[in-house]
Amino acid sequence: MLFIFLISSAQGALVNQQPIFYTSIDILATNCSCSGTNNTSVHQLLRLIRNAFNLGISKDSNDYLFAYNLFVRLGNWLLIFTNFVPISLMVTLEMVKFFQGLLIGRDYRLKSPSVQSSNLNEELGQIEHIFSDKTGTLTCNIMEFKQIIIGGCTYGALDSKTLEQNDYIQDEELQSFTQVANVDFRDKRLINAISDVKDPMHQKIIDVLFMITTCHTVLVDYKDGKLIYNASSPDELALLNFARFVGMEFQGIDENNLIKIKFNEQIYEWQVMEVFEFTSTRKRQSVLVRDKRNDEIWLFSKGADSILLDDSRLSKKELDNKEDKQKIEYQLQQCGKNGLRTLVLCRRKIDPRLYTDWNKKYSAASMAIENRDHQMQALQNDIEGNYEILGATAIEDKLQQDVADTIQTIKDAGIKIWVLTGDKIETAINIGYSCKLLSNDLLQHIVDEQEEHMVRSKLEEVLRNLKDSDQQALIISGDSLLHALKPDISSKVMQIGDMCKVVLCCRVSPKQKQDVVTLVRTQKPNCCTLAIGDGANDVNMITAAHVGIGLRGVEGQQAARASDYAVSEFRELRRLLFYHGRECYRRNSVLVCYTFYKNILIVLPQFWYGTVSMYSAESLYDTFLYQLFNILYGAIPIIVYGIFDEEHADDVLTENTEQNFYIQGIQGVLFNHKIFWYWCFSGVWQAAVVSFFCTYALAGFVHQEGYTLYIWAQGTMVFGLVTVICNLKVLIFSNTFTPALIISIIFSLVSYLISWLVVDNLESAEAYQVMGSLLSTPNFHLGNILIIVLACSIDISLSTKVNKQLLKPDTEAKSLQKKADKEKEIFAGTQKLGGGKLTQQKEYTGFVYNCLEVEDPENRERYMI
Repeated sequence: MLFIFLISSAQGALVNQQPIFYTSIDILATNCSCSGTNNTSVHQLLRLIRNAFNLGISKDSNDYLFAYNLFVRLGNWLLIFTNFVPISLMVTLEMVKFFQGLLIGRDYRLKSPSVQSSNLNEELGQIEHIFSDKTGTLTCNIMEFKQIIIGGCTYGALDSKTLEQNDYIQDEELQSFTQVANVDFRDKRLINAISDVKDPMHQKIIDVLFMITTCHTVLVDYKDGKLIYNASSPDELALLNFARFVGMEFQGIDENNLIKIKFNEQIYEWQVMEVFEFTSTRKRQSVLVRDKRNDEIWLFSKGADSILLDDSRLSKKELDNKEDKQKIEYQLQQCGKNGLRTLVLCRRKIDPRLYTDWNKKYSAASMAIENRDHQMQALQNDIEGNYEILGATAIEDKLQQDVADTIQTIKDAGIKIWVLTGDKIETAINIGYSCKLLSNDLLQHIVDEQEEHMVRSKLEEVLRNLKDSDQQALIISGDSLLHALKPDISSKVMQIGDMCKVVLCCRVSPKQKQDVVTLVRTQKPNCCTLAIGDGANDVNMITAAHVGIGLRGVEGQQAARASDYAVSEFRELRRLLFYHGRECYRRNSVLVCYTFYKNILIVLPQFWYGTVSMYSAESLYDTFLYQLFNILYGAIPIIVYGIFDEEHADDVLTENTEQNFYIQGIQGVLFNHKIFWYWCFSGVWQAAVVSFFCTYALAGFVHQEGYTLYIWAQGTMVFGLVTVICNLKVLIFSNTFTPALIISIIFSLVSYLISWLVVDNLESAEAYQVMGSLLSTPNFHLGNILIIVLACSIDISLSTKVNKQLLKPDTEAKSLQKKADKEKEIFAGTQKLGGGKLTQQKEYTGFVYNCLEVEDPENRERYMI
């Protein structure tokens, strides 16, 4: 009877009461020994029963084979540890970035930005180099005609001599002139010379005006009886409006390519024969026209002085008269110092027979199947020469609002700025002072050489003269860049660039812009770059950088379409970087680390449990609950955190004056090896605490019915604690406790309880009928309280200490406002005492480069155009 009871008990023990059964066998064997029973058969039978029911494993089972345990058990552990890799991370991160992009796109302070690649949100908070175009990016691309140079005389320069001679057009006199936009010209001498046929400058001025009104691609439209110019370039619009202002009006071009120009109540006709478009490579625009008055053929060209004033393109007459060329070069230099954009005007009279021969070749080239563009450009270059200099124009492009403050803040944040412009060096330097890109305390290194060996020697000289501080600026021309970007010289450019706070590249082509960005990315692979521009010529630069930002300006939408983010003004870059970029970098860094921590915390308790289960690779968790962990119980709070959490107010981060909040992204403070391994360490020790506390809290506990709580009870307790700790962890490191965050945490915990209740009533579930036994166990409740308090308390203490050590930038946070005040004090200290009076050292301010106040209703309308 005793043996029948043991066998029947063993059958039940194999189901879920095996520990009690084994204990009964051991007690019975001990009692037999103590009572002096020497019945060998009884002891043998007890041993056989224990071996037979020892976890259902027989002596002949494969579980005792070394090879079986090596591969099968190892495979089981590998399957358990595969969850270390957070597959859910990609889904969570992409979802968070998507919503971050939506918030950026709906930021009302950014004037309807466009987010076309939200995958780069965190990179906005790690920018080390900014590459910027000038025209249309730093400026409004709203041109105002200022000056014109004809016959060695500069018209429009309002100096004291002009005012004394009463040659200034007063405000009341302006009413008698044609009312046009984009013109700020008050020099009465030019007006008088146009009206006086006997004036020695009369014919020269007329020739220049005819050239201006024929060499362009502007179309004419009539609206409400008013003549309206539709220009693809704001420069052409300013030039045509100037000609109209002084009395020569372009009235359009008909279907026969016949240009009509009205002057002194007469209509003049010019036949357009060919148009050579302006390109960034050619840097000039030309037209071949025939004057209907005398059938003379003229080639009119306008473009950069570096191209049209080159000796190879000037006529022998101009080369012999070097004084006139030197004079106009000096005048162009003065315009550049005043921040004005200049265009040289040239012409050439074409012999009819020369044109006939050239036109045959050009027509054949235009119909060629292979190398058509190359052949056409070669023929264009052949005829574009032997020029006669007519003069030059000077146009002002106003700075956008708050550009100077934005650039200064970006520099103070530790970001290096490289401005890539097509302007000449003098113009670029003046603009640099106007927008606070350059200042008097920056040591300027200018490289403007033509030959390779001269460029190399100049760069080596600059390297020798470099100082230890970054209060330096490199200014390099496009001609020098042609050689400086070669592999054997480019390293010197980067060495200089690393020691300079500002780099200014002048007279560069779109290809060179791209090459400069590529150079920095190649030489500094760990550096994050950003390029910003507004035109089609900036697309190569924008696509070459890590992050591309396009401005929606008057030059079209090409840059905006090719960019990752599109904004309306340069000043919006400040909020985009310092607020959105910095916060996205911070939140996404925490999200990635937290996801690894969460997976370690859910997987490692099974490893720690293996230390007490002979590493049997038995899973602790119910399969159904385990699958929902990264989907439901631990995913939503971190998503809410990644979207809505804010460490500081948006205005504080955007101003970036209390301290340099942005430097942590540049230095990689929030995401590095130390931070990552700290999060892993947190998961490891918390998993150990949870596993061992749960194991020994429930081990040996005998229920009132007489059985112990088995593995699924322990696993359920561990799983519930991991779920609670993971959600409380988000609450601990959050900076703002938004309603969405609180609701998401409550939802995660409630959803787990509901899932547990469902599983507890499923007979097919591993954790079937576990809830009742656990809830009736005091150790379960006391263990939960103890483990949660212990884990959270230690975690808060460690996090506080780590934040002071690991999250501190290499350089101490300084008040940028105090730094600016200190610089002012240093500048004030450079003032000189003379004659008993304090004389302030003259500062280069670029007074001509005024800021266009967009808030003014009149200017706002012009700006929106």
